Formats: sequence, structure tokens, C-alpha cells
Amino acid sequence: MPLQSRESDAMHPKISFYALLTANGVSWLGSSISNIAIPWFVLERTDSAVLTAIVALSAQLGTLLSLALSAVFVDTLGYRRASLVADFGSASAVALLPTLALQTDLPFWVIVALTTLRALFDGPNHIAKASLLPDLAGAAQLRLEHANTFSELLESGAQWIGPLIAGALIAWLGALEAQWFDAASFLLSGVLMLVFVPNSPSMRRVVTSSSDRWAGWKFLLSDPPLRTIFVSSVTVSAGMSALFAVILPVLTQRMAASAANLGVLVAAFGAGSVIGAVIFGRFGLRWSRRRTFILGIWGLWSIFAVLSFLPSFPVMIAALFAGGLIAGANGPLIPTMLQERTPAELRASVFAAASTLSVGASPIGVLLVGLGFEHISTQTTLIAVASVIGLSIFGVMLDAR
Repeated sequence: MPLQSRESDAMHPKISFYALLTANGVSWLGSSISNIAIPWFVLERTDSAVLTAIVALSAQLGTLLSLALSAVFVDTLGYRRASLVADFGSASAVALLPTLALQTDLPFWVIVALTTLRALFDGPNHIAKASLLPDLAGAAQLRLEHANTFSELLESGAQWIGPLIAGALIAWLGALEAQWFDAASFLLSGVLMLVFVPNSPSMRRVVTSSSDRWAGWKFLLSDPPLRTIFVSSVTVSAGMSALFAVILPVLTQRMAASAANLGVLVAAFGAGSVIGAVIFGRFGLRWSRRRTFILGIWGLWSIFAVLSFLPSFPVMIAALFAGGLIAGANGPLIPTMLQERTPAELRASVFAAASTLSVGASPIGVLLVGLGFEHISTQTTLIAVASVIGLSIFGVMLDAR
């Protein structure tokens, strides 16, 4: 009996770590379904790139606001409790849109409001789980590079599989009904966290060593490698948000293709990202981190460069797969560097600052691309996006020297 008890205790840290990854994975899968279903739902109702961009913009503004406030929320409740509140809150918020829409013809402003409400839980959910990962990985005796590779595989896998599922669900049930699967994913995520992640002191960590609410920002911007990474993410993240929220849905619809075709495009990027992350997990410890990061963001730029030629559907698939493959290493590399360089007592505030920088310009990017598609031209807008991202990468290369 004592031997069995010791074996059970030895297994527990790994069970908790993989429960966290599974919780993240199922919620990412559900979100990737909604990321296809909501723009398609709005396009079906309005046939407007601008209104589609406004809905995406409202979600990103909600996420941005929640990230700005999440450090205090997470530090006050503790990592595990904040994660539970965010999971169950997200499940309820996601379920509101299909519930109300099935009962009445929702005005556009209600769709915007419900999308924003759902996004308000994104920040605490992301920051709480990201803050938990180093503790659980350490308890499971895993290197951060490998732990983040596992995490990236699940996230990219959700980007790969989720859109395919979304396309099938939209064709079978409809764009609105597909969002029930997102609500269920958050519910399952919360149950996994509740049952398998312990309520230990490190999971309940409350930061008391610093009363400076800007401490996370000060640390992030004073650390040269982290500053280079996350300042550069402003333009790159804006472009990537516009890519998935507006560019790909609009290009797909203008090609008279279906939601399943949109799912294939997003899945191609996810598949490339998975393979890129696997390669990093196997060989990445030998690589220069600076060169790996810069090559990755050039990979993302290449997607916009190819799309600016308005290529055929197969070429679009190839461009998204190749871009995801090249950029895939940055998925586990960036959080590994952030976790290694951040003091434990500043974890939530630094992670919140980093995430805020990453998504800060995303609403602007989405809105500008939507306006460009509507009032200028598709090709001119795509050329402009590729040019801005390319110029910003040159700035990163100079700052990283």
C-alpha cells in the first residue's frame, strides 16, 4: 500500500500538466470553430466585409480590455481559480448568441455586444493558464522548450482540425448552431481544471511583492530580447488577426467557395505550424534563438506576399502551409523565452503586458483591412499589409543586433 501511494503521487504532477494541456486544447478547438462560424454567420446575414470586420473588431477590443485588466484579476483570485471562472464564464457567454438568435432575429448591435462579452473572458483564461504552465511543467520535470512544444502542438492542431470541423458543422447544422461546440469546449476545459489540477499553494499564488501596476510593462520593455519580440508582434499580430478574421473569409466567399474551403485554408496554416513546432521540439535546442525568431516572422510575411497576387485556391493552401511551417518554431520559442526571463512574482503582470502588446493593434488591423476591401480594392489592400509587415521586420532585425 505505501508503494502504491508513492507511485500515485509520482504520477500526479504529470497528470496535472497534461490535464492543463488538454483543457487548453479543447478550448482552442472550440474557439477555432467559432473563429470560422462567426465571420461566416455575419457574412451570410450582411454580405459586408466592413460589418464582418466590425464584429471581429469588437471581439478583439473585448480581448484587449480583458488582457489589460487580467493581471490584477488573476493575481487576486490565483491562477487555478481565475482559470475556472474564465472557463465557465466563457461557456455561458458563448452559449448566449445561439440561444438568443434561435429565439429572435438579432439586431446587428446585439451580435456585436455578445461577441464582445464572450471575448472579455479571453484575457484571464489565457493569462491564468499560461502562468500555471511553468509550475506544472517543473513539477512534472519537463524542460520548458518541450512543455511549450506540447502546448503549441495542441494550439496549432486546433487551428488545423477546428476549421475542418467548422466547415463540416456549418454545412450540416449552420454557422449559428456550430457555436454550441465552442460553449461545450469551455465547459469541458473547466471540468478538467477542476478535477485534475490541484489547489496547491503555487496554484493560488497572489503577488504581493510589488504594488506597481506597471511593473510587468516596465520589465518587458527593459528586457532587450523580450522587447524585440513583443514590440515586433504589434504589426505582425495585426496582420494575422486580419488574415483570419477578414482576409480569408472574404477571399473565400468572393471565389464563390464554401465554408469548408475556408476551413481548408486555415487548416493548412495549422498543419504547417504543427510540423514546424515538432521540428523545433526535436532540433530547436541547437538553433540560434534570434535567427529562428526572425526567420519565423518572415515566414508569416510570405503569406501576405503570396496572397497579394490573388492566386488560385491551391496556391493559397500552399502559401498558408509553408508560412505556418516556417513560423511554427516561434510558437514554443516565444513563450519559452518569456517564461525563462520573467520572475515568478511578476508572471501574471508580464504575461498580460506581453499579450496586450501582441493583440493591441489587432482591432486596427482588422478594421483597416475591412475598409480597404470595401472601399479601395482587395489587391491594393493586401499589398499594403505585406509592405507594412515587411518594413516592421526590417526594424526588428536592426533592433535585435
